[in-house]
Amino acid sequence: MNTTGIHAFWRDRKLRSLVMVIVASILEKADMAAVPSVFREIGLELHASPSALGSFALIRNLAQAICSPFAGYLAKKYKRTRVIAAGAFISTIATFCIGTSTTFVQLALSMAVSAVGITVTWPAIQSLIADGTDDTNRGLTFGWLQLAGHVGSFFGGFIAVLLAGTTIMHVSGWRVAFYLLSLLGLLITCSLYFLTDDPETISQWPHNHKTSYKEELIEQFEDFKRVLKVKTFRIIVAEAVIASFAWANFSFMPMWLELVGFSHSKTAMIIGLFIVSGSIGGLFGGWLGDRMAGWFPDSGRLIVGQVCVGLAVPFTAVILLVLPADPSAALLHGAWLFVTGFFISWYVPSTNAPLMAEIVPQLSRTNVYALERAFASLVSAFGPPITGLLSERIFGYVPIPKGTSASAGVSMDRQNASALGKAIFSAMGVPFFICCLIYSLLYKTYPRDRDLVLSEMYVIDSDLEKSTHLEEFNRLEHHDKGEEDPALEKFKLEKTVVFN
Repeated sequence: MNTTGIHAFWRDRKLRSLVMVIVASILEKADMAAVPSVFREIGLELHASPSALGSFALIRNLAQAICSPFAGYLAKKYKRTRVIAAGAFISTIATFCIGTSTTFVQLALSMAVSAVGITVTWPAIQSLIADGTDDTNRGLTFGWLQLAGHVGSFFGGFIAVLLAGTTIMHVSGWRVAFYLLSLLGLLITCSLYFLTDDPETISQWPHNHKTSYKEELIEQFEDFKRVLKVKTFRIIVAEAVIASFAWANFSFMPMWLELVGFSHSKTAMIIGLFIVSGSIGGLFGGWLGDRMAGWFPDSGRLIVGQVCVGLAVPFTAVILLVLPADPSAALLHGAWLFVTGFFISWYVPSTNAPLMAEIVPQLSRTNVYALERAFASLVSAFGPPITGLLSERIFGYVPIPKGTSASAGVSMDRQNASALGKAIFSAMGVPFFICCLIYSLLYKTYPRDRDLVLSEMYVIDSDLEKSTHLEEFNRLEHHDKGEEDPALEKFKLEKTVVFN
């Protein structure tokens, strides 16, 4: 980009702010990827089983579910870029505290606070993107958002796994990883606060500034009810919560790879390949969704989403049940995870995120994303604990007792890898198949709900234009009649014809 292009970008507040809030998603995904990446090290240090480790995700997701509705309220009342910066700062402090935690309770509380910060940012980020795009580029922009998030996942997961087996100045490497992430969070927070603005800030409340908080909360609750009445939204939420439940179980993938026998560095590389392919796939999926929506307005995006979640079933089966559980097969695992990541990462930028922007009025977009996040977080919270219980109670996972010899530990790791792999697939394959079926319901409801919003927007715009013209007409009607202007008389005549 030349100097002129850089100056033009910097002067464009809307574009600059969109780019910065997309970059902010790096922090969220980095935090979310880092903890699962060091599950094994945390488990060894705290002597925690898979079900206990899964409870971290439960705590985090429950905190997100509880706070999401309030995040929607904050994003409607205040400048969204400031809300995002505040959430990033909260998450930064919590990330640092995760690195200093020495007990299970401290770690759980730190993760809960981190979840609050992340939850505050997400509806504001998504509604900013929805307001700043249209049907021709919305999917691609959400694809960039997913790519930025995957960069964060790569950075958080790769750094955490790479440092997990080391000690730096008598400090465990996994703790150092969280200190580094907190520095990244501080940098992003400062950038958001000083370099962005909300170019689409509008009055979200249909009354004057003297409205009390109670009245605003009542209006927020009424808007929630209006959103929940939209059938397409309810179907998307049903799909999203089941897909989130499935994806939550992927947090055990680094642990499964290490149990198979891959080293920390190979595990980091394999997971890194999956994240990179997911970034490319999300961008491609968003672009494909935009193109399909142009060709088939009523079904194009739905087809892309349905194909995506349908392919997830056989791809995850091959990874967890078919590929050889052999440390020498790192290249095979990495290649298949790369292909899998590309094909199963389309549905959010191509389908879910753009559709939610189209089925509600602009003033409700923040709430539609907040509610979807609340429901998805609530259900996905139970994914990892259920997978942990399945691996232990059904498939025979046995935590390695303290003091077990190295050779016996390797043998138990291989058996545990088989048990954990079956549990992960059970909690991913079946939900993805259900998601594929749920998308079929949208072919009937989506066109109707989208057209209803478009018709309402047309009526509102027409009323506003009519009101504006009437005000101008009345103003001119009371104008000093000392001088008669032919243009004025023509304007009056035209408006009299229009409004009669």
